[in-house]
Amino acid sequence: MLAAVAAIFPVLVIYAIWPTIVAGYRSAVLAVCILGLCTASLFALEGLNAYRQAPIPVNGKVTSFHDREISQCGFPSHHLLISDTDLRQTQAWVKPGVAVLLYLTPAGDAAYLGPAQTDWPCITSSLGQ
Repeated sequence: MLAAVAAIFPVLVIYAIWPTIVAGYRSAVLAVCILGLCTASLFALEGLNAYRQAPIPVNGKVTSFHDREISQCGFPSHHLLISDTDLRQTQAWVKPGVAVLLYLTPAGDAAYLGPAQTDWPCITSSLGQ
């Protein structure tokens, strides 16, 4: 929404003040508005880029699991973005000390929770702390 306002606003300003601009300055005003439109578009595209990033796989042992919050050894807790049905199924087998695989979104939420392929040791890390 903000990008649409940023894209349309310079056009409205030009339309409103175009008759009062001296003929020699019209090209300069038009160039500044086009530059502003391009800059706003680049910022909007950069903001959307965060949503296109691939999830990050993280293996580790569970240290705590309560409701939709799960934490692994050496990592901060993550909010689970899974359905209620999947949450009930995982509560049966996810216990502290069990090795799990999490796919983390760029925002740090866990979009997938599954068993790890191998048993991971508890290694402390400063990631995200």
